[in-house]
Amino acid sequence: MRPTVPEKTRRHLEWGRVLERLAEHCRGPVAAHAARTLPFAEDGDELRDRLARVNEARALLDGRRYAPLGNPPDIDRPASLAARGGLLDPEDLVAIGAHLESAWRTRGFLAEVEHQAPTLAAVGEALVDLPDLARELLETFDERGDVVDSASGELGLLRTRVGHLHKQSIHGLLGGPEYADLLQDDYYTIREDRYVLPIKSGHKRHVPGIVHGWSASGATVYIEPQPVVEANNRLLMAQADVDREIRRVLLRLSKRVGQHAAAIRESQAALTLLDLSFAAGHLSVELKCTAPELAEPGDAFALRQARHPLLLLSEVAVIPNDILLDPGQRVLVVTGPNTGGKTVALKTVGLCALMTLAGLHIPAAERSRMPIYPGVFTDIGDEQSLDESTSTFSGHIANLKAILNDLRPNALVLLDELVVGTDPLQGAALAQAILEGLAARDTTVVVTTHYEPLKALPYDNPLFRNGAVGYDADAERPTYRLALDLPGASSALQTARRLGLDPSMVDRAAALAGPQQRHLESVIGRLEAELARVNREREQVERERRRLEVARTEVEATRDRLKARIKDVVHRERDEALRKARQAREEIDRLARDLRKPAHRKDADWLEAQKSAAQRVIEDAVKAEFAEREASAGPPTAVQDLRIGQRVWVLSLDNEGELLTLPDDKGRVEVRAGIMTARVDVSELRLRGLRDRKRAKQDRGPTVEPGGALAPAPAPKVEAFDWDNVPPQTPSNTVDVRGQRADEAIDAVERFLDSLYENDAPVAFIIHGHGTGALKREIRGWLSRCRYAVEHRRGLRHEGGDGVTAVRLA
Repeated sequence: MRPTVPEKTRRHLEWGRVLERLAEHCRGPVAAHAARTLPFAEDGDELRDRLARVNEARALLDGRRYAPLGNPPDIDRPASLAARGGLLDPEDLVAIGAHLESAWRTRGFLAEVEHQAPTLAAVGEALVDLPDLARELLETFDERGDVVDSASGELGLLRTRVGHLHKQSIHGLLGGPEYADLLQDDYYTIREDRYVLPIKSGHKRHVPGIVHGWSASGATVYIEPQPVVEANNRLLMAQADVDREIRRVLLRLSKRVGQHAAAIRESQAALTLLDLSFAAGHLSVELKCTAPELAEPGDAFALRQARHPLLLLSEVAVIPNDILLDPGQRVLVVTGPNTGGKTVALKTVGLCALMTLAGLHIPAAERSRMPIYPGVFTDIGDEQSLDESTSTFSGHIANLKAILNDLRPNALVLLDELVVGTDPLQGAALAQAILEGLAARDTTVVVTTHYEPLKALPYDNPLFRNGAVGYDADAERPTYRLALDLPGASSALQTARRLGLDPSMVDRAAALAGPQQRHLESVIGRLEAELARVNREREQVERERRRLEVARTEVEATRDRLKARIKDVVHRERDEALRKARQAREEIDRLARDLRKPAHRKDADWLEAQKSAAQRVIEDAVKAEFAEREASAGPPTAVQDLRIGQRVWVLSLDNEGELLTLPDDKGRVEVRAGIMTARVDVSELRLRGLRDRKRAKQDRGPTVEPGGALAPAPAPKVEAFDWDNVPPQTPSNTVDVRGQRADEAIDAVERFLDSLYENDAPVAFIIHGHGTGALKREIRGWLSRCRYAVEHRRGLRHEGGDGVTAVRLA
């Protein structure tokens, strides 16, 4: 059952303006009409379906993925006519062609993003997939809507014949001497589908033929000359042949449309729903909305940093507010100064409730909660009517009576300035009785008031809660901030003074208000001033926190860059030393081979000197490696920190081991590393950063053993990778290079893979499309030799098929 929202409530909250803005985001007229007449969801299941579609549309828009909806026209009438065998005119056929093109393109788009938007993709399955019919319909007509010559084998020939007869029938007469002096002007025209000449009325007897009329002045008579009559007859017959051929083309196309009419009408309904969902997504982006958390009827609402949507649309600076009730509370009493934003807060709750019931996102922060209200009712504004002889008070009472008659349990009621226009004492008593009665009927109420007794209700009744719109006494203006659990001062005297009322009158009013009232106003004023001070300090603290967070992030980023730069420099220097050592050994090996030749034996002394020099280079490299290892390991471990059985890092072994003994009198300990037991000096033991040094060793390249031999690098640890469990395709791991030249595309892909590699991403997706296949071949060929790519494959169906290549990164 749909929630009850009276027309008066929609008018009070200006709900139509929200729907009108939603309609402006729609692409086609059908969706725009649906937006302007959008009904509220019938039940929770329908509401969740709507929100799921809007959630997915918003996510796609945030990822800059836009559905190719086009501007879908209304094709329901022509599709129905075609289903009955009717003849469609060119305009209708072009409209259906435009729909078919939008439908199959959108269907393909939703298939590509199915993993991101399964609910929208399910709607897209109803879109017709008739690209051939769409192409034929659109290519049959030119930009003016006329059937093109190529629409049939005969049409072009028939039109050529008409043009030839046209020249025969009239053009020769205009240029000939026979009528040169008789023509009123050098032109011809058509009367009654016949070519005629404008003859001067005084010469009509000199032109034998059929008279078809006169000009308004009577100076010109339009005559079909006798030589043209027969040609006109032939021309009309030829034109009739053209018209028959055009009709035959239209009948053929209408019949084809009629064969698919039922599917086309279902397709329009699906495309309209998609158009409406993406329009809601655009509205969510525009208003910086979030999806509301749905609560059961009867639960309390919680709007966090909520903003009035219509003020946002009007580009007014809006102060966000937390507006909420705790579980078990039923009535929020909003008090505060005039022009302070009480009604804005009230309407914000109402509009967020209606937007939720309509399946739209709401202008509030994450974790905002809205129950599925069975009804929303309002009493806002001056309800007096001169025609019906009702006062303001009578109008409000009549409205409240209507609300109570239609009220359902767990409904939301919004009351602005409850029971005004009567005696304040009796009005306050009546207002309290109404609020207590509504709370007892399990109704959620938001009420604004200036009645002092209502401000005290939350202290006596747990169903009530206070909310105060603040007033900055120092600046003498409202703050428009809502503070919960505080009563607000009406500040009528301050407001009157600020608006320019005679100060003497304001002073007299303050004296008449009495000391008790002045004391109450003073206490509330001090509370509001203290709250304003706390809010200012909180904002300052928050700004400082954000500044420190930014500074911390920058410091960490700078530290990481410096560490990476230092590590890179050290590794480059070490690699250079090893490279020189290898070159020296290769030179030695070459000389050793030459030594076996008798002619070179006499150079043995020189050879030995060269070998010694190379050995020194290698030893220096080993020492540098050990020094680097020792520097990165940190200071030696204190003897008192050692325990038998603990894990330690041994510099000389460059490995982890288990401590078997404590240091002897020579400072030596026994360590077991794997199956090997070694005695090492205690200065070689390290405890801090054990895991990092182990990982550093695994990441390090080949090392040099004593004596110059190259030890094999440890096999890199390869994490298990299964294409069946590949991470999903997202905007962050996808690059689109369609339409680019091969060299441009490869450059873009290389930059993209480089950025993913830096962020340890396991997989990338490259959208290159199908086209001629050249771009796809170039990219896949390049990937076969790319240093980033371990392997690659064509995309799966839900990833885009062969128009996409998935890449496993190194």
